[in-house]
Amino acid sequence: MACCGCFRKLKPRYKRHVEDIFPSSPDEGIVSSQMEKLTYYSLSAPEKLDRIGAYLAKRVKHDLARRRYGYVYIAMQALDELLSECHARTLNLFVESFLRIVQHLSETTLPDLQMQAVKSFVQFSKIEEVVPSYHRRYDFFVSKFSSMCFNGSDDLNLRKRLRLSGLQGLQGVIRKAVSDDLSVNIWEPGHIGKICPSLIFNMHEGVDWSNRDTSTVESIQAAVLDDSTPAGLAETCLRNLLGKASFGNIKSVLVPILNHLDANSLWVPNTFTTHLFQIIMFSIQGQYCYLVIQSLIEKLNGQQQQPQRSSMSLKISVVKVIEAAMPLAAGSIMGPSVLEIFHLLLQKLRIATDSLIGMAKASEQAECEQYCDAVVCALGTFVGLLPDYQKTEVMTFLVSKLPFHEPTELYSESRSSQSPDPTIQSLPSEEAEKMNRLTLVKCLGQAAAAYRPHTLSSTLPLSLFDPLIRLLLDSDPEIRLQVHRVVQKLVDHNGNLENVSIGVSWDSLQELGLKADQASKQDVLFMKKNGNHLYWTLYVYGQLTTNTPQHYAILCKTLIVLCLSLGADLVIVESLRVILGLQDLSCSASSHMSAELRCCIHAMAATFMHFVAKWTGNRNLLDMTDMVIGRRERNASYLLSKNLFNIENAVAAKIPSVEDLLNLSDKLLFERQSISDTLTGIGHEAAHLSVPLERKRRKEDSLRHKTSVSPKDKDSVVSSSEVGRDDISVQALDMRKSEEITFESLKKILALKKDQDDAADHLPVAMTYEEMVAQGNAQGQRFKNRLNEMLDIGLTIDAPDFGPMENWTATDSELYAY
Repeated sequence: MACCGCFRKLKPRYKRHVEDIFPSSPDEGIVSSQMEKLTYYSLSAPEKLDRIGAYLAKRVKHDLARRRYGYVYIAMQALDELLSECHARTLNLFVESFLRIVQHLSETTLPDLQMQAVKSFVQFSKIEEVVPSYHRRYDFFVSKFSSMCFNGSDDLNLRKRLRLSGLQGLQGVIRKAVSDDLSVNIWEPGHIGKICPSLIFNMHEGVDWSNRDTSTVESIQAAVLDDSTPAGLAETCLRNLLGKASFGNIKSVLVPILNHLDANSLWVPNTFTTHLFQIIMFSIQGQYCYLVIQSLIEKLNGQQQQPQRSSMSLKISVVKVIEAAMPLAAGSIMGPSVLEIFHLLLQKLRIATDSLIGMAKASEQAECEQYCDAVVCALGTFVGLLPDYQKTEVMTFLVSKLPFHEPTELYSESRSSQSPDPTIQSLPSEEAEKMNRLTLVKCLGQAAAAYRPHTLSSTLPLSLFDPLIRLLLDSDPEIRLQVHRVVQKLVDHNGNLENVSIGVSWDSLQELGLKADQASKQDVLFMKKNGNHLYWTLYVYGQLTTNTPQHYAILCKTLIVLCLSLGADLVIVESLRVILGLQDLSCSASSHMSAELRCCIHAMAATFMHFVAKWTGNRNLLDMTDMVIGRRERNASYLLSKNLFNIENAVAAKIPSVEDLLNLSDKLLFERQSISDTLTGIGHEAAHLSVPLERKRRKEDSLRHKTSVSPKDKDSVVSSSEVGRDDISVQALDMRKSEEITFESLKKILALKKDQDDAADHLPVAMTYEEMVAQGNAQGQRFKNRLNEMLDIGLTIDAPDFGPMENWTATDSELYAY
């Protein structure tokens, strides 16, 4: 024994301090007093830390080989205390020995030692090192901790503990690697490709996702799980990882996530996937959220390029995930990414509608229609996140993509003879185009529903107003109806649209919750400039023979909403001119409308007159309206909206023949002159109510038509002479041919002006000053007259006064030339 004591004194001092912390029996635990001496020695001689670590690593490896696990735990306890107490600049060398010990423990098959290794590594990850490490790598720990996250032990308690330990280890790796710029790049595919699947696997396992609510932000925040469960800890790790991701690292994280979802078929059902991507959107920095949307759309691209490996239900799930993630990217989808994302979604919609035509099975068509509806909803959600000015740009973009199909029928004999044969089946390309147009109109409706209208001038710029109003006269009744709903939403300033009830009588506007407003100066100017164009279009809209009762119900709503939003006398009078003009047309034998449409016009007139009477509150107008409605209830109930616009009563309503409707008694109709006199008596400017509605070309239309004239347009001008305006059209054509506003013609005028100036320079000196001024003014006036004469030709010829509507029969070139 004395000999052994002599040999011990020959050992280095740091070895003696290390050996003293181990008791004779491992059950006694670490020797505290000796551990304090070892800590003091390490702080006094920090250069010995690397040797202390190497000796402890040797002891641990020796004890592991002899299965003396008690001494292994004591050594790990000593290492943890030294790490927490010593922060010297030479700590890096000690850390290398420490990590080797942790690796040895992790490679064992004993779960307790593996969890002890993770515990020590987590404690190490919380230490902030002063000196950076250039050569340290965590490849082994990423692989080992990831494999622990997938543990499938039969013992549920053990499985949970091992998975928690693996997640804690990954959390430590993320904390250590991300904070140290000089350490291993955790964002490399080899590392992040193991971390992300481990986290997602534990988030999905052990949680019943069928009953989880992910529809609102509050439900997502309330769904955060406790960190004591693998799912909760995995979610926390994922949030921490994404929170530290920079712009270049976002897609490095998304790629393994998408691959894991594909490999494990987690897209359908999409409850978990929706929750996952909402967490991603919450966790990353706001300016990078659009990258997630782009990645999902690229994923959708991959599914469409590989139809044999994808199903329509998977595509629907991906689109719904995009829709759920978009509200969380409200602040990051501005700028150039807006049109890019919007264009990509529209492209997916076009591909889906094209593929819908070739499907033979009803189940496949139903799934494809669901997919189209999902894309439309996603587009609506996307547009709803944009500011109002970008919503207007998106609606303008959508309208520009909608081709206008001119109706092949109106109400003239010649036009009806040219209508297509309904027995002829349309081509697949025509059906595909119709589907594309309908889906684009649905997208337009989603955008309009998300828009908050303020003034008509800001809501409906000419770039949106003109094509939108033009589409109200499309040949497809369904397109007209959907576009009309869009117009309704855009002119409704006070939210009255939902409260306006057609087909139900009411005693007061307050009963329905309607709010009237006074028109602003911007709205007054807008209506003075474009009001006639709007009302003329609505007037022609009511004459189309392919309308349905629903078209007239929505037309009546539009006129009521316009009156409530603008509240101007001019709006009421012009709306009445539209209503009374359609009433006169329905009683005309020249119209080719069916008996049902004629009844709908009369019912619409009664509803609108009832509204005007209640709004103005004038007793004479109320009595007049009640008298006409009462007569209809007794003798002609088929002329009331409650029997035409209500589905329950529409079947029971007995509609007479067209001949009977042409011979209606004047007592069942609303008289123009009586209404005009009554409104004038209460202060409304209704003098021109008795004048039929006329179309007036705007200055913008004249300029646009003048600058875009072509030989085809000239031919259309000649063809318009068929309705009794040969002199005007032919004269206009001759003047246009004789005096075209071209560069050469303007050059000649400038040359004439130059010659006049040269002549003025050679005036006789004997002329007085007054004579020189008079001659100069005369030459300048001739130049101005010549220039104005040329410019006025185009402006006056393009906008002839066609007179009242009732004096001529409409043709295509007249109704749609504007």
